[in-house]
Amino acid sequence: MSVKEKVVGFFKKKEKTEGEKTVVQAILFTLLSMVAFVSQLILVNVIPLIYKDTTPISAWIFGEQARNAFVAFLISNTAAKVISYVLNRKKTFAAVNNLTFSIVTYVIMCVTLIIVETLIGEPLAEAYFKLFGGKVKIEVCRTISMITYSMLDFVIVFLMEKFVIMNDKLFKKKTDAAEQAEVEEATEDPSEEKAE
Repeated sequence: MSVKEKVVGFFKKKEKTEGEKTVVQAILFTLLSMVAFVSQLILVNVIPLIYKDTTPISAWIFGEQARNAFVAFLISNTAAKVISYVLNRKKTFAAVNNLTFSIVTYVIMCVTLIIVETLIGEPLAEAYFKLFGGKVKIEVCRTISMITYSMLDFVIVFLMEKFVIMNDKLFKKKTDAAEQAEVEEATEDPSEEKAE
């Protein structure tokens, strides 16, 4: 059996162990996260070309950064997170857990990540720019900056989605049989209870 046949057989296999499912999920998560990453990469570089306001704004403890760069990081991060959530919920994890819990938890995680990434994105790009002695365009440094924090983001989001946000075991939907058992239990004849 060739390697190709083994790989295809692995992915077509209906019943997978938990470890095999995790491998498949990690591969799908990686591929679908690349779609979100590419959209973020495009937006983070295009927005400053369209929105040219470079007025310095104070970004809390990280000092001042250009308004257009701040807005670009914020919008690109938000778009990437939304794309990632939708794709991974439907395709990677095929989650059927409590949607409200899933969305609220994901939003809390993403808001935290977006705030941190937005605050460190441009200062990190400027640090790379200085590190390269100004010989590399700032757009390239923004891309390197985004790659740096996206790698850490990738690990955090995968672990959170797999074990918390899209974990069907945390808030498992009731099956028809479980619901039927509850209905039967609730409608039992009270005289049967007295007889016992």
